[in-house]
Amino acid sequence: MAIKIQNITYSEHPVGMKHLAAYILIVVWLISTVFAFWWFMYRDIRAFDENPSQERDVRFNAEHLQDLLKQEISTTQTNEFILINFIAPGCSCNRFNISHVNALEERFRGQVRVEHLTPQGSEKAFKLKKLNKAATVTRARLISEQEIPGSPAAAILNKQGELLYFGPYSDGAMCGQGNNIVERALTKLSNGESLESGLNTRAFGCYCDWR
Repeated sequence: MAIKIQNITYSEHPVGMKHLAAYILIVVWLISTVFAFWWFMYRDIRAFDENPSQERDVRFNAEHLQDLLKQEISTTQTNEFILINFIAPGCSCNRFNISHVNALEERFRGQVRVEHLTPQGSEKAFKLKKLNKAATVTRARLISEQEIPGSPAAAILNKQGELLYFGPYSDGAMCGQGNNIVERALTKLSNGESLESGLNTRAFGCYCDWR
């Protein structure tokens, strides 16, 4: 019996189109992944003070800030230092800041009292998540967003209510990482060491406008 074998020609076009579609999907996925990573991790990476000026230094010096803070929160003399956390409720950097401040509060319990200060106009001021249950959140009445260059920011007052430090928590992409300025200052104070007072507006990390 004779068997007839036919030559079958396969078209490479559909296979090529499938490969092209797969490559396009991979490229789109990579771009989407990179964008999502940037959006959640690095979109707020900036200088703490994006508009440094002599005018700000003249208008907002340490003595002026100290007077305002004494009117914003209770600075009645206690046996504790006061750490004031300037926090903008809608800031994506809070996911780093809040856990860091909670850790500082736990570490220096009995030596440092933590106060959270939010902008006056913030509607979400009392909806901050993951703060310690006993945390007090106060809306600033006298300190405006024009006077606070970035958030999160910290102020440290001594036991007499005198300002020792104002500025960023650290210099780095994540709060508490890199050059951890505030933790180092609190460690010195808890060990009985002195701390020179001053304002610090030079740092690069995750910051938002305080509003």
